[in-house]
Formats: sequence, structure tokens, C-alpha cells
Amino acid sequence: MTLEIEFLSSNMLKEKVGQEKISFILYKIKEGKILILEEPLTMIEQSKLIEETMLGVGIDDKFKGIEVASLGEENKSFASKIAALLGIRKGITVVGPATVIKRLRQEKEPQKILMGIESIDSKKAEPEKKE
Repeated sequence: MTLEIEFLSSNMLKEKVGQEKISFILYKIKEGKILILEEPLTMIEQSKLIEETMLGVGIDDKFKGIEVASLGEENKSFASKIAALLGIRKGITVVGPATVIKRLRQEKEPQKILMGIESIDSKKAEPEKKE
């Protein structure tokens, strides 16, 4: 099994809005990929992503959920509030399947995301299919 990490630019994600953005992220996660989003998800987007995930858990036996963490600028200055209103957000979001990422933890000082990943070698290797 190969661990795939995919970096998604803010420009690419800006092309997708609302449900389309959430569906796109969930599709990638269900493929087993860990996503690094150049821009943090808003609290509403993060809530919607978790909600959609909970609706899908149990339907697909292989999909066990997600882990998600965001780091962003927490500056509450007037300029940062204006930038946020204009849709300018600085930071990243890490999101991936719960079967691969065992734990994501955010720390404020210094800002960092700690990620525990299940060892790829510890998973049972599926026999290769011969065609």
C-alpha cells in the first residue's frame, strides 16, 4: 500500500463552492489520500465536511471516517478582518481517512499539526491479482 499525499492549491479549490467542494474533498479522501489544502476550510465548510462524512459512515464498509485539522491566522486586527471578508485566508487544512490517519492534534504555540499515521507495513498486504 502506498501513502498518497495530495496538495490542493487555493486556486483549484476556489473553482468549487459549497457542496461541490465538500463532495470533491470526500471523493479524494475515500480514495485513501491525505489532503493538504493551501487554504484553511472555514468553520462552516469543516462542519459540513464532518456532517457529510457521518452520513457516509456505515454505508461503505471500507470508509471509517475522517480526521481534519486546520491552522490559520488568528490575528484579530482590523486588516485581517477586512481580508477575511474579501475571502483572503492564510493557513492550511490537513484532512485524510481515519483508517490511515490515527490522530491529528493541533497545538497553538507554536502553531503546528501533529499527525499519527498507521504504519503501512502493519496493514495486511492484499494478494496481487493476476490477469
